[in-house]
Amino acid sequence: MHPPKRAGYRGPRRTATNQQRRALRQWWNDDSYGVRSQKDAISWWFNKFGWELKPSTCSDILSAKWAYLDADSALPLSRFQLASQRTRPSKWPTLEAALIEWAIRYDKHPDSGSTTGDILRYKATEFWSKLPEYQGLECPTWTEGWLTRFKKRHTMKARRRHGEAAGAQLDEESTRIVENIREEAKKYSADCVYNMDETGKYWKMKPDRSLSTTDEHGKKKDKARITACLTCNATGTDRLPIWFIGKAKRPACFRNEHLDGLQSIGAFWRHNKKAWMNGIIMKEYLCWFNQEMQKQGKHALLLMDNFPAHEAAVEQLGELSNTKVMWLPPNATSVYQPLDQGIIQNWKAYIQQQFVMFMVQTFDNGKDLSKEMHVLKAIRWGISAWENDVTPATIQNCWARSQVIDFGARPLPAPDFWGESQPQLDSIRQILHRLKQSGYIANVPNVREYVSPYIEQVNNDCLSDSLVDEIVAQYSIEEEAEEEVEVEAEVAKVSIQEALIALDTLRQYEEQNNGDLGVLKTLRRRERELLSSQTSSKHQVQLDSWLGK
Repeated sequence: MHPPKRAGYRGPRRTATNQQRRALRQWWNDDSYGVRSQKDAISWWFNKFGWELKPSTCSDILSAKWAYLDADSALPLSRFQLASQRTRPSKWPTLEAALIEWAIRYDKHPDSGSTTGDILRYKATEFWSKLPEYQGLECPTWTEGWLTRFKKRHTMKARRRHGEAAGAQLDEESTRIVENIREEAKKYSADCVYNMDETGKYWKMKPDRSLSTTDEHGKKKDKARITACLTCNATGTDRLPIWFIGKAKRPACFRNEHLDGLQSIGAFWRHNKKAWMNGIIMKEYLCWFNQEMQKQGKHALLLMDNFPAHEAAVEQLGELSNTKVMWLPPNATSVYQPLDQGIIQNWKAYIQQQFVMFMVQTFDNGKDLSKEMHVLKAIRWGISAWENDVTPATIQNCWARSQVIDFGARPLPAPDFWGESQPQLDSIRQILHRLKQSGYIANVPNVREYVSPYIEQVNNDCLSDSLVDEIVAQYSIEEEAEEEVEVEAEVAKVSIQEALIALDTLRQYEEQNNGDLGVLKTLRRRERELLSSQTSSKHQVQLDSWLGK
């Protein structure tokens, strides 16, 4: 019930914040509340925030003007943007995104000075001259007004330094950080504690050149590299979809198989010039992770290393509703990061096992590996390995080995984080020996180094000498860049009738071989869905014909 008002008194003027606007839009777009009117929205607002919203303001907030505030928006908002009452978007969003990432990473460097307005203007000019988006355009003057708004947009007013003092003892500091993580983790069940980490993957590296950065023509090999972002909880019961980062917006093999991205096959695809994680992708990932936890009804603890892109994204986003981020000890992630304790190695072992088997198949068929192999094959192997081969037991062992959370009386697994992958390593070694005997490869490398070479590690050493150049590369999108030199011919799009025939064949096989009843149930359900879709399509064609379309 609304409070009584004095005659002629309009009350104090109030302006909604972006966070309040977002809350109203989320409530309005949630179908679980049923049909609602504007009056319902105004009443909800009063009960939620304690002051009355005018009908015209309510209509304005629910209009397309504020659609960018929606939680699934592609561009996550900073803490300041959510708290802001006014909206004045940047004229140069790419430049500001690059500049704020540089400022955050510069601030965190132990030898950096203060980030003054003059430095920001100087760097803004440098980014303007190097970012392809602004080539040929006159450089702005970077006025005091722009500088003030830039600082407000990105919460620079209260920025402070983080990091270790020059004389800090790494061992003592690492122990203290891990103890803090263990104490915080006690507030969560093990299935609500997650770890995220990236790793590089040279997806068509032949074994006899695994430790080289150039091929036989002297061409750099990194065009065949992607980054994979893996996330799992401590029980191994939740392995979230992989985020892959490449150089091409849509590689040719995607187009050949009529794929716009990877969502339809259970993963995500993002791209930039260096195929590395950057602040923009990291902010999108964190918002997505937080939404996943909301869907599962969880409040999660997410453990990450202090990679610059991670820190920049977390600092810009601030607190998340269902996720608390904690940093693993710097320069000690090889000891404390659960994914580095054998999970990533196990995942790569399964992928590499598929790759060397494919090499044998290609060799036996007299075909050229460089023409037959493309990034989508590697991605599919990676998805399958993550979903089916990396077991909860392996994940639990690696979490226990890291000792970042307390597993109680559980005995510590063997310190060798390759132990869980030994069968795959043995299989790869046998196949490589066969390839050598056939003359397909010159030498059999150290299998562990071949499966997970040092050059695939993602760390600060991967970055170029110039921080500006490295950030420019991340924000310079190469629309037509390709991950492979040559790709196979376009795959014909599968029709509903062809899919039904394939389903019928698979169903018969399962029935004739006493197949899994769960699989048969799934096949029958999918067959019914396709038949229904086929019938609907026929009816639409008949209707269009009758209407003379």
